[in-house]
Amino acid sequence: MSQEMDASLRRAINKAVKYLEEGRVVPFGGRRDVFYVISKERRHLVRVKEGRITCSCDGFKARGFCSHALAVWALLMMDERERYLEEKIRDRLAREIRRLRSTGDFRI
Repeated sequence: MSQEMDASLRRAINKAVKYLEEGRVVPFGGRRDVFYVISKERRHLVRVKEGRITCSCDGFKARGFCSHALAVWALLMMDERERYLEEKIRDRLAREIRRLRSTGDFRI
């Protein structure tokens, strides 16, 4: 593996961990084969079909891997992924509501 590819893979792994920790990996429409991954600037669909994972992002098309696909792969390897997802998504929503309240953009 070239040094450039090695560095690219390291960055992708670090981003994947961040996406999972921040609750940015969400099952799409309750499905278990399509995930919505929310990066800082964009949103991507990651699909799982017949054991293969693909992503809609340009990075996946260019390199055959990306942080979004790695995040979904890591999630699928977890024994208690449903509980993990619930917890991380709940935490993310709570942070977003606090942020919106602090800006005055959210009122109940």
